[in-house]
Amino acid sequence: MVRAKKAKDEDDSLDFSIAFFQACYHLREWIPTFEQIDDTVWSSHWESFIQKHICMKYCRDLCNISKHMTINKSSITANIVITRDFVDDGSELGLFKGWILHIDNKHINLFRLMDDCFEAWRDFICNDILSLLGLDKYFK
Repeated sequence: MVRAKKAKDEDDSLDFSIAFFQACYHLREWIPTFEQIDDTVWSSHWESFIQKHICMKYCRDLCNISKHMTINKSSITANIVITRDFVDDGSELGLFKGWILHIDNKHINLFRLMDDCFEAWRDFICNDILSLLGLDKYFK
């Protein structure tokens, strides 16, 4: 997340951003396998998590669109566009500020979406996963 925000150039910033969303979404595959959580129990918690945090639906679509030529089943939409955000400083391209995600008739700052996804995972881990593992009593 920090590497995307502090990258030396715009291409690296976008690459690190896409890598973040891919890792962020696919963490859902690692946790139940590593922690040996029952598939049915995990699916129930995962679906609740996704419904609670729309940022994770955007994360899924970004992850999938960056890996596949076509999307057959999207969370929100397969019509995603990422554009460069800038401040007009008189230069030819303007001063780079970050990236804007155009999805579902919304314009979302990609760096803010990264923060939202990170916070959603933090909430999910602290409030659901630790409880599933019986570890929540150690972290109160």
